[in-house]
Amino acid sequence: MVGNISNFTQFDVLRAFIALREKKSRSGLVPELELGEGTLRTILDILKQKGLTEGTQQGHYLSEKGKTFYNGLEASMSLPARIMLSRFFQQYYNVGIILRKFDEKKKVSYKLRDIAIKNGAEAAMILERNGRLKLLDAEYRGSFDELEQQFSMKPGEILVVTSAKTKRWAEISCLAVAAELNETINLP
Repeated sequence: MVGNISNFTQFDVLRAFIALREKKSRSGLVPELELGEGTLRTILDILKQKGLTEGTQQGHYLSEKGKTFYNGLEASMSLPARIMLSRFFQQYYNVGIILRKFDEKKKVSYKLRDIAIKNGAEAAMILERNGRLKLLDAEYRGSFDELEQQFSMKPGEILVVTSAKTKRWAEISCLAVAAELNETINLP
């Protein structure tokens, strides 16, 4: 007999973990994460089994182990943030993550864009801050003033921007690229 096929990804588990930086009820997480109640229940069980979260009748929250992992995560990257773009990908939900720590050897833009697409993105941009914001490994000479206004970046940091039809897939694809560049972003 074949069991149920899960309808969530490892990055949905990470998204739920990030959402629990503040105590939240399961019913409050369902619309925020764009997941069904049963799927979310399974994800919360996984996080609890890993010792990263705890729960009461009032809601779920990070355990001490979870807080430690979260602090390390926040030191490596910014939280996924919605981006408003007036020139690019207006028809999609756009998300960005700043990577503060990453593996220099994996900074290959076409491979990273492929990872984003395989994880639900319709489009992706990988940019780096060296003076001005510029596309990684690309010849585009245009300005990214709009992104520079929305993100405060230090020199050498990378900005991953993904665009998808829904918030969920934009966040998943952005986290997939971030995890490729920094393996410590994956849940223990």
